[in-house]
Amino acid sequence: MYKVNIFVDDVRNCPQHPSWFLARSAEGALDLMRAFQSRVGVLSLDHDLGDRGIPEKHGKWLVNQLVAEGLFADTIYLHSANSEGRRNMYLYLTQAKQVGVIPPSVRIINGPHPSFNLTTGELLFE
Repeated sequence: MYKVNIFVDDVRNCPQHPSWFLARSAEGALDLMRAFQSRVGVLSLDHDLGDRGIPEKHGKWLVNQLVAEGLFADTIYLHSANSEGRRNMYLYLTQAKQVGVIPPSVRIINGPHPSFNLTTGELLFE
C-alpha cells in the first residue's frame, strides 16, 4: 500500500515530494488524517500553529483529537521548536501508548526539526 506523509506547520514548508502533504492548521491536519487513515507513514507535528483558525487548536489539541478518534501514523515526529509544547505532546502520546490506546507499533519521536531525503521524501532520523 502506498503511504503518504503529513507535515503540520503554519510557517515551515514540507518536503517537495509527492508523498508529502502540508497542513497549516490543526483542523487541516485532522482532515488529512481522516482522509488517509491507515495510509499515513509519517505525521510530523509543530505545536504552535499561529492564529490560523481557532487559537486553542494547537498541536496538543490535535494529538488529543487523533488519540480520541484512533487516527495514527506509523511514525509521529514532533518537530516543534516550542520545547514545552513538544514535551506536552510527547508525554500525552507516550502515556496513551503505555496504556494501549496507541498501538505498540507506532513510533513516537521527540524532535528536533527533521531532515529529509529530497529525492525520496523519506524522513531521516538523526
